Amino acid sequence: MPAIGYVTRSEDGSFVGQLKTLSIPGVDIQIVPNDRKANDRQPDYRVTAGDVEIGAGWNRRSETSGNDYVSLAFAAPEFGPRRLYANLGRVPGERACPRLEPAGGYSLSVDSAIPTISNQAHP
Repeated sequence: MPAIGYVTRSEDGSFVGQLKTLSIPGVDIQIVPNDRKANDRQPDYRVTAGDVEIGAGWNRRSETSGNDYVSLAFAAPEFGPRRLYANLGRVPGERACPRLEPAGGYSLSVDSAIPTISNQAHP
C-alpha cells in the first residue's frame, strides 16, 4: 500500500509526523488520543494539523494477522467533499503494535480495502 505519511509515537500515546499527498506537499500532523470518547462509535484518536482537526482514527485488529492498527479517515477542503482513508501501522521491519509499544516508526498507508476517496461514512 502506498504511504502518504510517516509518524513517530510519543510517550503519551500520541503520534507526530507529516501527511504528504499530491495536493498536500507536507503538513505537520498530530494524532492524539480522544480523551472525550463516550461510546464505541466515537473515534479513539483525533487528527490535527496545527489547531485544525482534519481527521479521526479508530483502533482495529486485523482479521487475518491479528495485529492491532489504527484506521484513519481524513477530511479537509483539499480533498473536496470526499474523505481519504488510511491505516496507521508499523513501518516494515519494526515491531508490530501501534497502540501498545513505545516510540518507533509508523506509516500512514492508503487503505486498499475500501475506496481511497469516498463520500461514504467511515466503517
